[in-house]
Amino acid sequence: MTCCEIYGYCLMGNHAHLLIKETKENISQIMERIGTRYSWWYNWKYERVGHVFQDRFKSECIEDYSYLLTVIRYIHNNPVKAKIVDKSDQYRWSSNFTYCGGKEYPQGLTKIEVILKLLSEDKKAAIEKFHEFMEQENNDKCLEDKKRTRV
Repeated sequence: MTCCEIYGYCLMGNHAHLLIKETKENISQIMERIGTRYSWWYNWKYERVGHVFQDRFKSECIEDYSYLLTVIRYIHNNPVKAKIVDKSDQYRWSSNFTYCGGKEYPQGLTKIEVILKLLSEDKKAAIEKFHEFMEQENNDKCLEDKKRTRV
């Protein structure tokens, strides 16, 4: 039994994007677990102490399949938007590689079948449609692109 299902991710130099479905724990518990374990490992590896993450995580609910697809494209296109790569499938540190048929490590980390089945029941056709979807011109706006104002 796992605490969540991961549908997508992209690890950037100064932040990470995760598309997570809560199962046994709520998002705060999941992020606390990830933050604590990663901080412990990072501090051990680099022989340092203290905080690794600056701010609290941001999250939002995804309530329909259309927005779910928008979010996965937004996450995978983050390195393109940051001008690190020209195409999202060139970036090594995201789940896009797995969506495009590549082997994932650790195997089974990302539940790609949930997203792919939205595009087609046939996996090969779904992967092709995923490629096409990722290449579409878009103005995707997600959580971090929305301006926050204080009231």
